[in-house]
Amino acid sequence: MKYFILILLFAFVSCDTEIRPSSIIEKNKMIDIMAESLVLETYYQSLPGNPASNKHALDSTVNLVFKKSGITKNNFEESYRFYSSDLEEFKKMQTEIMEKLEKKAL
Repeated sequence: MKYFILILLFAFVSCDTEIRPSSIIEKNKMIDIMAESLVLETYYQSLPGNPASNKHALDSTVNLVFKKSGITKNNFEESYRFYSSDLEEFKKMQTEIMEKLEKKAL
């Protein structure tokens, strides 16, 4: 019986399924939020003067995006860390963001 439990435990621990906390934002929603945030950051960076002087305005505007999306800054940061921990998947997400923004530009 001990061996059965050990084997079962080993199989469970070594399972290749991704453990995703419930607080992580769904991938497609995360891509949308990241795309919108990137547009805002680009806008504020393009304003005349020192980009650091627009940081407060950028932060406030991005917080409105979070509020509209029904998330908090902490949800976003935790999700960002989660998705960026898998570099290949994160690169795919960034490609999707760029494709989404290119379609909007056309």
